Amino acid sequence: MAKKIDTDNPLYLVATDTTNLWQNCRGKPVNAWLTRFDRSVEVQFIQSREQNKVTFEPFDGGEKEKGLRISEADSEFWTNLVSGASSNNQRRFQISCRFTS
Repeated sequence: MAKKIDTDNPLYLVATDTTNLWQNCRGKPVNAWLTRFDRSVEVQFIQSREQNKVTFEPFDGGEKEKGLRISEADSEFWTNLVSGASSNNQRRFQISCRFTS
């Protein structure tokens, strides 16, 4: 069974565009929690009427790019969900997370 990731406060996933979830265009961290894990995490959207889960998978693109990114299987759904997101038009989702393995 997947283990729930415990957090003391509500956890949010913020999108400022369709691909970059780690920092905004000014270099300010957006979802710092994405860099804390080294295994796949299933994210469930608390208030969603559509598909309500996506998986983030670990990757290591060197010193500046590592952490979690959206899985290939969920990429089309994710792109549609956050279409139009920008630094001035953020998409913010309250979520819960579980490790998938």
